[in-house]
Amino acid sequence: KVLKIRPQIQYRYIASAVQRIPHTFDFNLSLLIYDRVNIGGQYRTSFGNKSNGIKLLNPDSFQAMIEAWPTKQLMIGYAYDYTLTKLGNYNNGSHEVILGYDFGFNKKKVITPRYF
Repeated sequence: KVLKIRPQIQYRYIASAVQRIPHTFDFNLSLLIYDRVNIGGQYRTSFGNKSNGIKLLNPDSFQAMIEAWPTKQLMIGYAYDYTLTKLGNYNNGSHEVILGYDFGFNKKKVITPRYF
């Protein structure tokens, strides 16, 4: 197959007696091309009450990313995170460079979902 669609959803909540942290959902959709290049985006939203009692029902951030596998073991990527909250008044987003290496590629013990 030339193209594979990779949808993902992640839910986070940390229950702590000291600090209430809001619930967050990440919605991620990416397109894997020839099992070598992955292009995608992510949307994060938060809801619940912060420790100071402020209610959150807001979008949190949007991320765009690209990853490439020049070899079966080496992954190089870039991601940009744009904040949709009031924090965006003080920054223009963040950049991330990703470098990954799979040391156990030839071992067939576990099939990693990264390669479907």
